[in-house]
Amino acid sequence: MKDVSILKNRLINEQCRILIIQTAFIGDVILMTSLIRAVRNHFPKSIITALTLPGSAPIIQNQVDSVIKFDKHDKQNRRKNWDETLRRVKDSQFDLALIPHRSFRSGLLASKAGIPTRIGFSRGSGSIFHTIKVKYPKNLYEGERNLRLLDPLSIIECSGLPHLVPSESDNQTVSDIHMKLSLNAGKYAVIAPGSIWFTKRWPADHYAELVTTFQEKANLNTLVVGGKEDQLLGNDVQINKEFNLSGKLSLMESAALIRDSAFLIAGDSAPSHLATAMGSRQIIIFGSTSPKFGFAPDTENAKIIEAKNLWCRPCTNHGRRQCPLWTKFRCMREITPNDIFRHVEAWI
Repeated sequence: MKDVSILKNRLINEQCRILIIQTAFIGDVILMTSLIRAVRNHFPKSIITALTLPGSAPIIQNQVDSVIKFDKHDKQNRRKNWDETLRRVKDSQFDLALIPHRSFRSGLLASKAGIPTRIGFSRGSGSIFHTIKVKYPKNLYEGERNLRLLDPLSIIECSGLPHLVPSESDNQTVSDIHMKLSLNAGKYAVIAPGSIWFTKRWPADHYAELVTTFQEKANLNTLVVGGKEDQLLGNDVQINKEFNLSGKLSLMESAALIRDSAFLIAGDSAPSHLATAMGSRQIIIFGSTSPKFGFAPDTENAKIIEAKNLWCRPCTNHGRRQCPLWTKFRCMREITPNDIFRHVEAWI
């Protein structure tokens, strides 16, 4: 490990170039911020670049020195985007690549760019391209798991919690919403009913009933957040269309809104990671996936709700387009609005 010791010494004392690659889902990029913060703290002279999807770039752009946007989902320009991204990475002459994303493509990109030291997990198809492979710890929170990539450099970091910093503009947007809707900070709930995976969504009728319960029992208004694709779902769960902000806020504006709320209710999806990053209270409802996969924080502000003792769950690592069994989505449907209300009653 002599070469690693030499590299660590250079990282501490010289202006080295470090690339961190994560082109998976938005939630994965949020959870990568613990790694960014650790690298910044331990190697303050280094220049840090993140490679991620265009839609994820705003999450981390104020935490790194630069962002390389790689649109891998643009099928019409896939080869062009690959070539341009590879050229940018090559031209940057990085000294080190940290690769929490375990895909073949992420590993190949770092390898073809000629980055001399490439640290990634031993699990995943991309591992064949890593010069240093770190054992993948299964039952660890993802933010802490990512920090294990620093083990070969003898770096020990205590907190794996994500961290986000909304801008003044983001905060002003939230203040404007408060004024427009006559809301006070800490006096409203936020729900995020959407997910690209059906089996990660608590049923819309359950959310709608919960919104009504908040209003009738606690005089608590509820705002809905999500992407443009969640607008119709938002209308289904919130009768007051002004309170449906799906598709109207950026990710960082949503983070600031969640920060100023009484609490968030969401599934195993990106908004729950926004809440964790902002230190907000939240209920995370797990259906087809499980907290043991490492995507639920172990903090006093997070309460995990799941249907236990169901033989069929977890049935997937990510999510499914539909419930695969005759159980009729019991893992979500059996969690009732009253169950959720009881857990948040002390927060109201």
